Amino acid sequence: MRILSFVYGEHCSGLAVIENGLPKYCYEEERFARVKTSTDWRNLFFRFPIMSLYELRYKNNIDINDFDLYLFPKINGNDNITDQFLLHMSNRCNWAIDVKRIKSKSLEYDHHGAHCALAYFTSGFVDKKCLVVSMDALGCDYSAKYYLGESGRLKYIDGIDGKRLSLGLYYAMLTEFFGFQRLKDEGKVVGMSSHGKEYDKLRSMFEKVIGPIDGIKTRILTNGDSDMFVDFYVNFFKEVGGKFYKTNNTLNDIAANGQLVFENKVCEILNNLHAMHSDYDHVCLSGGIFANVKLNKRINELPWVSEVYITPPMGDEGLTLGAGLLGNSIKGKQDVFRLNDVYLGSSYNKLEIESTVTNKFNDVFNEPLNVDKVSKLLSDGHIVGLFQGRMEYGPRALGNRTILADASKSDTYVKLNGRLNRNDCMPFAPVVLAEYADNVFKIEKSLYTAEFMTMLYDTHSDWHKRIPAALHPVDKTARIQLVYEDKNKLLYDILKSFYNRTNIPVLINTSFNIHEEPIVCWPENALEHLKNGIVDYLIIEDRLYYYKT
Repeated sequence: MRILSFVYGEHCSGLAVIENGLPKYCYEEERFARVKTSTDWRNLFFRFPIMSLYELRYKNNIDINDFDLYLFPKINGNDNITDQFLLHMSNRCNWAIDVKRIKSKSLEYDHHGAHCALAYFTSGFVDKKCLVVSMDALGCDYSAKYYLGESGRLKYIDGIDGKRLSLGLYYAMLTEFFGFQRLKDEGKVVGMSSHGKEYDKLRSMFEKVIGPIDGIKTRILTNGDSDMFVDFYVNFFKEVGGKFYKTNNTLNDIAANGQLVFENKVCEILNNLHAMHSDYDHVCLSGGIFANVKLNKRINELPWVSEVYITPPMGDEGLTLGAGLLGNSIKGKQDVFRLNDVYLGSSYNKLEIESTVTNKFNDVFNEPLNVDKVSKLLSDGHIVGLFQGRMEYGPRALGNRTILADASKSDTYVKLNGRLNRNDCMPFAPVVLAEYADNVFKIEKSLYTAEFMTMLYDTHSDWHKRIPAALHPVDKTARIQLVYEDKNKLLYDILKSFYNRTNIPVLINTSFNIHEEPIVCWPENALEHLKNGIVDYLIIEDRLYYYKT
């Protein structure tokens, strides 16, 4: 069974190829377009994954017509968007598209159904009873759906429809309150929240905005989404307002209490779900709100939870793979499996790399890669870019399009923030050798999801001063990535050499991009970052690139 699935029409765009129930290619349009799609999500160019289709057709020599099943998103209020896409694809692409055949072999998928399929079928919980939950702003007139996953089957339980408060839109509202952009900058609010303090007045104000949880549902809205926004601003300026700003409280306190109430409500829903299905103790999560790593930590610490799995592409970019797995389960049988990795994007061969260097960067020096030299450069305080293999799928750079730095140097945080134009409330994340991870971090469960930087963990106190640049400065938590030798050999070797040199099995790993830019896609993007001084040295496959000063 060969499946081609798409996401488009909203704030992200992409495609996935699934063969015999396993992912083969997963592309995100923003990587090729070089503009974060959420900054211009109404523009037609970003609504459809045309550049991803070109990559699939010309890079991998795949005939778009030659699939057994096609999955298209169901977008309420725009019943002809699939026809628009097929017409647009036919007009833009200079190869024959058999529209009639594609439509005859197509299905429309449910937004949250695809999220939950991704969460369950890639969880690896083969013999477990799973609560499978999707939550985000809104999709197919629902902001959340709940399933039971067992023996390779998903059974729908219930959900939160568009007539009720959306917890995803609540957090989007909080994000906009600080002047950030919804569906893109929520992570900044999460970072701010750890700098703030709890205050009864603020907490009660946010409690009023959300209202009581009705079992596994949020409160009913009387005037649509505007209810929540009006309630927030009325309550904030009426109950907090000027008096708040005359105290020593800060915007961080608003973020902290908004985050706390958000966590409490999501955990209340999960606790109530578990009370209804008490023998289901494994949790599979997908949807945009589960990019919130503080929330994920709270969920992981619930006493009844045996293990949590958060899908690495938890946002709508993950719908493509989820839809493909959902389609496979509908048409045949889809096994539950574990993702070996998320290196499912494009890669570039030696000829392409050499051509780029010769034609555009002939003043750059390069030499054969020596891992021990790289660890020495890192320990000396240099910033090193790593570009290898296939690009990561999802929002996290996990060692193939990554910037590495020494976490033990306190000035690394300031240095990296300056080079990347990042907000200073956003902490950096560490990669750690899996065999030493327990020595540094408190990891009691959910090891699998710790491979993908989707959850916070506490740090042992004796490491607080040893890796300051990789920890949140207030609560000393870290969004870790466990690195295994058989999953990413080069990254593992660099970490191992660094450990042998410094006795520290940790490095900072941040995504290879400046702030507001997508993660680098082509060798040219990486070399431009070297030329512009974003990184001091650059690894591309088996060579080290640098400029002589």
